[in-house]
Amino acid sequence: MKIAVVVLAAGAATRMQSIKQLLPYKNSTLLENALYNGLNSNALITICVLGSNAEIIQKNIVANSVFITINENWASGLGSSITHSVNFIESHFTDIDGILFTLADQPFVTSKYLNSIIEKASNPEKIYASQYHDTFGVPVLFPKMFFKDLKKLDGEQGAKKLLQVYQHQVIPILLDFVNIDIDTPEDYKKL
Repeated sequence: MKIAVVVLAAGAATRMQSIKQLLPYKNSTLLENALYNGLNSNALITICVLGSNAEIIQKNIVANSVFITINENWASGLGSSITHSVNFIESHFTDIDGILFTLADQPFVTSKYLNSIIEKASNPEKIYASQYHDTFGVPVLFPKMFFKDLKKLDGEQGAKKLLQVYQHQVIPILLDFVNIDIDTPEDYKKL
């Protein structure tokens, strides 16, 4: 399958009280870390969805070869960024067979882990989702047959609703890292 990695980075990060995507991490930023993992994976393309503070963030992206798209409707929630990214892919990259969604604020997701999902994605009728205890989440790979459903998403919930609707079609991918999301200044201090 020809896969696009989509790094969702459109949120305002109000709990962080700063532009979370640009917080220093390793030798770059949280966002650059996610973009480089996408670029270093076996995906065909890497796309970054921006929204809040898009102009400032875009000026700070040094990872070339990343396609950047701006979701003007970002404030309505994660679901709108997913919808936006599917529309962007369908209008610019018609040969993509699946989308692997990941977040800018999951610093321990690696290209190796993204590749483990891509390598398992052999059935175009299955969703390949990261398993967190008794639930599923991102990174998650949706084959093309689910694009129509992804384009109907809106609001904060994102694709979790689809993972519940199609739970019998979800293939769990076990994490090879301890997952943390960086949502608050306390989370960042721990990181």
